Amino acid sequence: MTPLTGKAQVNIPIWNASLSSIQVPISMVYNGGGVKVEEVESTGGIGWTLVAGGQITRELRGLPDDYDVGAGDLRKGWLSLGFTNTFTPGTELANWTTLNSFFNSKYDTEPDIFTISAPGLSGKFVFDNSHIIRMIPYQDLKITYTKDGNNRINAFTVTTNSGIKYLFNLTEQTSRQAIQNGSTPITHFIKDYNDYSQKATYNHSWKLTQIIAPAGEVISLSYINNNTIITTRKVQVSIPSSNPAPPANTTGPLTHLYSMTDYLETRTLSGINYGTFSVIFGWSNNLISFIEVKENTQNQVKRFSFVYRGVKYWLDNFGSVVKYFLKQINEEGNCTSFPAHSFEYYNVNYVDNTTTIPFSDKTGQDYWGYYNGQPAASGGLIPRVYLNEGASNGERFRIAFKAGYTLIKSPNIRTVNPNTVYYGSLSKIVYPAGGFAAIQYEAAAYNDFAVDTLGGGVRVKQVVINDGDTNTSNNIVTDYEYKLANGQSSGRLLYNPAFCFADGTNFILVPENLSPSSEVQYERVTVKQPGKGSTVYQYFLPGVYPNTSLAAPYTDFAATPNKSCP
Repeated sequence: MTPLTGKAQVNIPIWNASLSSIQVPISMVYNGGGVKVEEVESTGGIGWTLVAGGQITRELRGLPDDYDVGAGDLRKGWLSLGFTNTFTPGTELANWTTLNSFFNSKYDTEPDIFTISAPGLSGKFVFDNSHIIRMIPYQDLKITYTKDGNNRINAFTVTTNSGIKYLFNLTEQTSRQAIQNGSTPITHFIKDYNDYSQKATYNHSWKLTQIIAPAGEVISLSYINNNTIITTRKVQVSIPSSNPAPPANTTGPLTHLYSMTDYLETRTLSGINYGTFSVIFGWSNNLISFIEVKENTQNQVKRFSFVYRGVKYWLDNFGSVVKYFLKQINEEGNCTSFPAHSFEYYNVNYVDNTTTIPFSDKTGQDYWGYYNGQPAASGGLIPRVYLNEGASNGERFRIAFKAGYTLIKSPNIRTVNPNTVYYGSLSKIVYPAGGFAAIQYEAAAYNDFAVDTLGGGVRVKQVVINDGDTNTSNNIVTDYEYKLANGQSSGRLLYNPAFCFADGTNFILVPENLSPSSEVQYERVTVKQPGKGSTVYQYFLPGVYPNTSLAAPYTDFAATPNKSCP
């Protein structure tokens, strides 16, 4: 468990591909913050990820930074056309008009964020105004890149201060296109539509292919091409039918403006070669199915196989949507089978492979997307939002009622249900030696102006470890409490969920959270074991919701007009 986030963290080591000075650990990792209604499986099923190899991924902000294909395409990315901010704030309507004039152009007004993830290497970087790579935060790394004939970055090389070199030179490509919904006018989210109304193709990630030590040792990684994954997101808004101050304000119909479709090429790890050893990865339905370790390409050293259960919504008679949960990890060595790791989950029935999470119809979601048992009424997932025209500092719209606020009418209840929010989460790990770990969760909560408010998925409440002995008095019980010294919740939202904005004329409601992150983090966590006392973890969380000012030592986090990169 990670005290800062309260999430369950489980790491099952599989193998370590290592030479004397470099290595690639292989493991299955579970990140337990809850299972969303629209959850997508990772490489190990719901909640589980195979950690092996590495990559650099791009978080797209506007157009791709390296977009500049020419041949009549006027769109230019951050690295091709620097953007000079000439915006002068005015009234809300004037701001909206000015920003839309920028959005109608082909400027890329914000650099992408690149994330590095590899054995012994992690961090983020951006290209600054001078197109120089800047690490976030600073690390003593050298990062270089090359481009192909279409000006797209096709490779990165990262060198550490100890001389270890990482080559990221196998790309995964995305083609993105925005398609208008019939003749519906594009009234909002114009920037994205204009950027991609003509299909744009770019590299979204760069796979790690080699790690090279200063002495010449090399670990090589190979990949296979998977099928193209097609995802489509509807861009929808609800514009009220009238706009006097509430309560006369009413929610208008949900209007589908356009659809954004991504065609993603994916590559999956197929092998790691190091010294006289090779590790082979087998895949099925985009899930890891086996890992085999061989020496001199012939003799099998170890084999690990992964068993899944396909789980559907219990009222989905035709099994139209099936989600895969990891049930077992089996290990074999030298023709000998060992006892397995096995896993159980809350509200997942292995008898008929069902759950009450409505994967098939996407209803019953709280503000964060976790199951709350509430059927969606008309208007899709447009939630209840509260308004106070006189409030500031991001408090004009709220998802939780507060004195002085009025409901912008909406029929859908997307509050957190503490009795269902943990459904689908890992409940028990049975270890090969016979012991087990049982995990109990509770709804995450945050401090909303001294009011404890549920939201942000789940957090670990208790972990019980049993060594396989029937005498339960030997169990190790660990309890977690997320409170400040005054008894209030120590949780803080990184950003308040945003389902409404104003364009100077109307209040616009949307079904999807527009906030960049609504994770809850905790300033103070107490970890207790009966008879063994407790440990208190304390963290500084600068500039998070609902703080309106920053106390020392983090006053420098406050934004000012004259801040610049060093």
